Amino acid sequence: MLYTLWSLLNLAAFVYVIMLCFKATKIIRDKYGVSASILVTLIALSLLSQSNRNDEYRNNQAGTKRFVLTPKDSIIQSESVFKTVTMEKNWVSNYELSFYYSTDIHGKPFVPAEAYTTTSGLINGVYWRPESIVINRLSDDGQFGYIVSGVKYWTLLGTTLYIQPVDFRGKVKAP
Repeated sequence: MLYTLWSLLNLAAFVYVIMLCFKATKIIRDKYGVSASILVTLIALSLLSQSNRNDEYRNNQAGTKRFVLTPKDSIIQSESVFKTVTMEKNWVSNYELSFYYSTDIHGKPFVPAEAYTTTSGLINGVYWRPESIVINRLSDDGQFGYIVSGVKYWTLLGTTLYIQPVDFRGKVKAP
């Protein structure tokens, strides 16, 4: 519910800023002419587009940061199995851990190899950045334990208002 309200607040603030920009452009056009209003509009668009270029946590939303748990030359690639676990599910978005495991070159089964996280759904105003992923084999029958640590950035109109450290912990059984 909090995520939904936060997204609506972000949307309302964005619409309000756009309305203010239209009113300001009209006032500038009436007072200083069309060329001045075009110049102010171009400057505002330039500032808005540059504010989103280097946001590291926004660039990771597609799960691009991969955590290597076991080197590829230590496992049998042809026996790799993929597993996805939902760490958190709310009304508007899901946070998921995806990893694959395999048999190592010494014949030990269920060895975690690589992992990453993804966020799906409406993520307007809340951005997730994973910091570490630990996956341990708990038993020989495919029981894994995981700890995923990261940070959620709560933003309003692109400005970070709150940084929330988050730890997801759980167990999952291999198929």
